[in-house]
Amino acid sequence: MAPHPRWLYAAIGALALTVACAPSAESTRSGSSSTSASVSTTPTTTGGSTPTTVFRADDAVLDAVQGTWSSDAGTVVFRTDGGADLQARLCPPGPSPERFGYTLDCPPTTASGLVSVGQFTLILARPSGDVDIELTAYGDRDGNLHLGRGHTFAFSPQRQGIIAVPDRDRIAVQGDTCVRADAGQPGGTVPEPCEWRFVDGIKTLEVGGTTYLFDEAAGVVTSPSAYYTIFRRT
Repeated sequence: MAPHPRWLYAAIGALALTVACAPSAESTRSGSSSTSASVSTTPTTTGGSTPTTVFRADDAVLDAVQGTWSSDAGTVVFRTDGGADLQARLCPPGPSPERFGYTLDCPPTTASGLVSVGQFTLILARPSGDVDIELTAYGDRDGNLHLGRGHTFAFSPQRQGIIAVPDRDRIAVQGDTCVRADAGQPGGTVPEPCEWRFVDGIKTLEVGGTTYLFDEAAGVVTSPSAYYTIFRRT
């Protein structure tokens, strides 16, 4: 097999370090400090509180919010005590190919608990620490909050990034070329089938048996559930 470009080996190595050093949800609870740049900040003055709506540039995950956010799917209310109440239709993919199976045809999901955030993850946990619900999350350039099932990963405008689904082989993506670590050869890689396509005007990535949608403005690939479920401050 012909040698892969140097970036592939660097990506696989960097990926292991990134995953090992990534903050857990428990270590990034709402209210913790963040030194990363903000791509969208919306001041809030409810109750005389300081602005808390911050979307971090490094992973575009909601850091801390207040107030009510609504979408066609439902509503999430972030309380001033660090908790949140969610009632929204976060449905599994339906049989229709329209919008990649995205549908609101299911009963609403209801969850309540303390808010924790990790890398592209929002968790509501009960006081006991048990997780009530875990969702993928990211903020877009317009200051909206995307929440849904599935996963979200940072990607550059050049379509470079790492697909790191828990309990699966991590996949390095460089444009039209994808590789994963070779379990039989330390430091080695093997090709991974992948394909970028335009579907209904949206750039998509098919890899690892999953279709991700590329939100280029936000710098992420994400599940159809999160791409289409957009919460806005009300």
